[in-house]
Amino acid sequence: MEKTLSEKKTLKEIAKKDMILAEFLKTNFNNFTLASYVDYLAKMDGERPALCHVDKNGDRREFSYGDLSELSNRMANFLRKKGIKKGDVVALVLRNNYEFYIVSLALQKLGAITLTLQFMNKEKQYKSIFSKCNPKCVIADDYEIVHAEDSSFVLDEINKACGNDEIIKLCTYPKNGFTEKKKGNNADTPNDWEELYDYLHESSEFESEQVRTYDIGYLFATSGTTGEPKIVMHNYAFALSHFFTGLWYGVEEGKKHYTIADSGWGMGTWNMCAVLLHRGIAYVNDYDRFNSEMLIKCMDKEEINSLCAPPSILNLLLTSLEHDSKLPRSKLKSISSAGEPVDSRLKKRCIEQFGRVPREGYGMTELSLAFTIDEEGKQRFSPLYDHIVLERINSQEKQIVVTSSGNIGICTGYLKKLLKEGGETLALCWKPPEENGKTVWRTGDVGNFDDGKVLCRGRAGSTVKINDQLVNMREVEKIIEEFKGVSACLVECVKDDENRNCLVATIELEAGYEPTESIVAEIQAFVKNNAPEYYRPKMVDIRKIPRTTSGKVKRKTLGHPVQRLQEARFKLSA
Repeated sequence: MEKTLSEKKTLKEIAKKDMILAEFLKTNFNNFTLASYVDYLAKMDGERPALCHVDKNGDRREFSYGDLSELSNRMANFLRKKGIKKGDVVALVLRNNYEFYIVSLALQKLGAITLTLQFMNKEKQYKSIFSKCNPKCVIADDYEIVHAEDSSFVLDEINKACGNDEIIKLCTYPKNGFTEKKKGNNADTPNDWEELYDYLHESSEFESEQVRTYDIGYLFATSGTTGEPKIVMHNYAFALSHFFTGLWYGVEEGKKHYTIADSGWGMGTWNMCAVLLHRGIAYVNDYDRFNSEMLIKCMDKEEINSLCAPPSILNLLLTSLEHDSKLPRSKLKSISSAGEPVDSRLKKRCIEQFGRVPREGYGMTELSLAFTIDEEGKQRFSPLYDHIVLERINSQEKQIVVTSSGNIGICTGYLKKLLKEGGETLALCWKPPEENGKTVWRTGDVGNFDDGKVLCRGRAGSTVKINDQLVNMREVEKIIEEFKGVSACLVECVKDDENRNCLVATIELEAGYEPTESIVAEIQAFVKNNAPEYYRPKMVDIRKIPRTTSGKVKRKTLGHPVQRLQEARFKLSA
């Protein structure tokens, strides 16, 4: 089959950077999976280190590429005996367990579809997702069942959501005493979970199913901060697209890379693909609660070479370093910002503490990295796509639009219902439109040109008119967040008593700063000195901003801005 322009560009760029992967793709492009490439690497050098895992108790495990290949074969045999076959959906709620790598690779060998889920989901989210995806099996982490007094939140929520006795339920913990411990904690919870560890008794030989690169391979549930979660569909080529994510991360062969994101995020899968494609070592820390000082010490001890973390996490790491001069300064060769923009203040702090400028990038659950900005401010566009343009959507805003002639990187659509018919997996879904034979993804993210670069400014609808002047609320947030003492900011637009647009700011302060009229006045003056006067919020509400585990603001939890700001302590003059 003749390759498209996007496919040709992708393979050409891979050949420039990595001859081992390029050589593999010469004969395996049409049936590529990450698992098949890991097996290939294992045959080349099975002792090559691939994964370093530290669990909640501080116990450390190391896995080579040979280990991952062999263990995923055993897991595939085990899951096949359980009834998992090609086209089946298997839901993973595995946090930062090392089993995530083994199970993910095994599912690819079976030709199954991997659905990754957040452990913090509630019954409502699980029910919504299960009704669309119809999973054959759920594999969950159950840390609480052996360490907490009550039975597992994760298993309880999934049990309530399933409503289907035919769903296979497998659990990673504990290795022994499962039944007794479970009954002792909560007799009302159905004891229908089986232990996963019997997979170790299976054969280490497995003949993988024949799959096609563009078969459905991955499902990701969006955060669902408003309404029900959407289910994003990707093919097996999704893994290949993250070769370029690995370049952006700065992954080096034989060196450790750490992405601070658990496996329930799409970024958790990004990370696995990016690191293994570059023959790096994935570092995974399965901490129970985030502890910035502990992670800083681990990064130094493990000699982490490259780090990826969202700005909110970077801020916590930097704050600890700034407050404790005795903490080690990790010798990182690169830092990337998890696909989010980084303000100038955070960049300066990273330089002071790590000696590195964070690399920025733009991507989303539906779209692999479209463009990146390196340490020197140079922008690079991904070869995965033919064109990246700005398209006007209203009188005030333009959105980022990505066009591709291939099927690598852009999701295949949003899943409405997954069905099995005649042994085939059929997906009823909304698909991105095609124009002139090319897939066109209208992202819904507002962009503009700044100093010759395309930059993302937030979701559509973030630009409003204040006193007849166009104001991007995300820009105001960034300005306020540059003020020392501000941890996070949310700017919204409401109508005042005379039905005019006005800006209101919800501000979360860093530890050690108290909400006073004095600090509000300082923030007000800072905004006035760094932006036009119409950028200045009319009202300020200082409180903790609730967020999902992926860092998105939980707007429903926060409440309506008008009601919230009626109770605000600080109302500024117009």
